[in-house]
Amino acid sequence: MALEAPAADDQQPPIAFTPPFGINLFVGQAVFRLPLAEICRGTLPFIAAAIAALAVVSYVPQLSLALVRWLY
Repeated sequence: MALEAPAADDQQPPIAFTPPFGINLFVGQAVFRLPLAEICRGTLPFIAAAIAALAVVSYVPQLSLALVRWLY
């Protein structure tokens, strides 16, 4: 079974949400020939979700300690 690359219409910018963010943005810009501002706008919902998750885990200690309490 051969793997085929997706059609040009189906490709999405490759955004990996791990450091180094800047390199991933520049790779997406080079591969898809999009302006950097457009790629950055596309990452904003993911960054907002990560910040919201960080805030919830930081300010609700029961969530961050649940696994520790469950294991011990």
